[in-house]
Amino acid sequence: MSKSKNEIVVLGERIKTRIEDLNIFELRYWKENPRVNSIIKKQYGESDVSDEDLEKILLQEDHVKELIQEIRKHGGLIDEILVKDGIVLEGNSRLCAYRRLYEKAKQAEDPDEVKKWSLIKSKIIPSETSDEIIFTILGTWHIKGKKQWDTFEKAAYCVDWRCQHCKRNGLRRPQSCRCGGFQHFDSSQ
Repeated sequence: MSKSKNEIVVLGERIKTRIEDLNIFELRYWKENPRVNSIIKKQYGESDVSDEDLEKILLQEDHVKELIQEIRKHGGLIDEILVKDGIVLEGNSRLCAYRRLYEKAKQAEDPDEVKKWSLIKSKIIPSETSDEIIFTILGTWHIKGKKQWDTFEKAAYCVDWRCQHCKRNGLRRPQSCRCGGFQHFDSSQ
């Protein structure tokens, strides 16, 4: 199990965290997560739902289907999930995607893939972390969030990235490569 030290600062408080690869079946979904909770309410109203039933619902969501493909394409996560006491506070959809990839690898009888998808990169916060700190972290990520790039900034980034990719790979005809999920086009045609 790989470990590293880390910390985050929230409301002037330093929260010591650690990054670990955790077994996906030792984690539970946080049903109070606003996205998860809204899905539960749509399907079940106010009733309690098992992790297994919740996972079936999540697997029907388009964003989870897309996430499964993205995680498979990249071979893992870019951002770790956030865990406290075995409950996934942030990253419930990513956990669901990992479990689906694990099941597919198991069906394919691929032991390397089974091992790969059985562990998920997790940022673990201490048990004593207050609800106020958790609320602030999640609110900052989901309500305030990062400043989104406008359309021009996104387009400029994509064009620059593609040009740099082609230069690094010695490609003279940019339409002949596919990078970053974007197909190059020749504007002279």
